[in-house]
Amino acid sequence: MKVTIYGASDDLLEIEGDIEDELDIGGRMPKLYVYSNDKLQFVIQVKYEGCWNIIPQLDSKTFDEDNPPVCKDWEVSLQMGGSTEYSRYSMVLNIDSKNDDFTITKRRKT
Repeated sequence: MKVTIYGASDDLLEIEGDIEDELDIGGRMPKLYVYSNDKLQFVIQVKYEGCWNIIPQLDSKTFDEDNPPVCKDWEVSLQMGGSTEYSRYSMVLNIDSKNDDFTITKRRKT
C-alpha cells in the first residue's frame, strides 16, 4: 500500500493513494495513528503554523526493543513541498508499506 499525506489549506489535511480521505483539522493539532494487523505502528503528529508540519514518530506504545515495530521495513519519507498547488507549503509524508495492509485513524485503539 502507498499513501501520501499533506496539508492542503490552513484547515484541511489530505490523504491520497490506497487510502483516500480529507480531514478537517480546524485549528487543532491532532495525531493520526497508523495500524497494521491491529498493532500500532507509529503516530503522525500534525501541526499547522502558516506551513504544515507532518511528523511520523514512535512513542512508548509503538516501540519495544525486544519486538521491533513491523513498519521498520516500510519506506517512510518526508519532503518539503509537493508537486500540487495545495501541497506546496506543506511537509509531505509518503508511506509505502510494500504488501502490508494498514489503516490510518484519528483515534488510538485501546
